[in-house]
Amino acid sequence: MKQMEQEDDVFDLIEQIVLKAEQNVEEEKYKAALKKFKKAFDLLPTPKNQYTIGTYLLSAIGDLFFIIQKFDWAISNLTTALEFPEGKNNGFIHLRLGQAFYQKALLERLATLLDN
Repeated sequence: MKQMEQEDDVFDLIEQIVLKAEQNVEEEKYKAALKKFKKAFDLLPTPKNQYTIGTYLLSAIGDLFFIIQKFDWAISNLTTALEFPEGKNNGFIHLRLGQAFYQKALLERLATLLDN
């Protein structure tokens, strides 16, 4: 019972951090938002890839890396997000990943992504 309460507390904290990160995004404070999303992801219990919120967090992190033109980091986080719950079916992840491949001139990988 105590472990469930602790986990609930962790997810409440993650939610609070995400709300602040989303506020930073609205204010175009992308680096501040990135730090908060990373902090929220780090707080996820292990194994992290069992939580749908992990998909959202990695997508947000990848998106922010794309926005600040850190394409390698965007690709890394978005690729990882594909392995999280509902990641493979998330159109935004595929779109942003394709855009990052294009920006890095990784057209062969882009073609592979589009074929799937």
